[in-house]
Amino acid sequence: MAIQQHNKHFDFVFAAAIVCMIFTGCQTMNLSPSSDTEMVPPTPEKVVGQYQVQMIPRFGKPTVQKMDITVPMTVQDALVATKASEKFRAMEITLSRIVKEKGQVIKRPISYDARNRSVRPEQDYQVLPGDTITISADSSGAVDKMIQALTGGIN
Repeated sequence: MAIQQHNKHFDFVFAAAIVCMIFTGCQTMNLSPSSDTEMVPPTPEKVVGQYQVQMIPRFGKPTVQKMDITVPMTVQDALVATKASEKFRAMEITLSRIVKEKGQVIKRPISYDARNRSVRPEQDYQVLPGDTITISADSSGAVDKMIQALTGGIN
């Protein structure tokens, strides 16, 4: 008897759900394309300045590229744009920025996580016009890194 009562309750809830869907959601959805929902191709983004990337391989000649800043971009975005993670498995990165008020160049080392192929989020600075990003192949091997981790970086 309890099973039949449960089934009647389920049937009522199921029927009520179907009725609600018919009268609320399904009829109000407009599935035909209209002029206000058509896909519009994205407009080209405005170039807001340039930055420079210096790539220094372990062997071979260093290269310098001037790149456009088209959106608020970060150091990670610059690595993707220059395909640096494809060229270097491990790398040392430095962001150099000129502070006009002081006439000084500030250099910020940036940690790169080779496993995740990304810059640490707290060091993923926004790239500004005039910045220089220096990317060099990390010349230290696994043994060097293990010794550095054990000694705390003492030479």
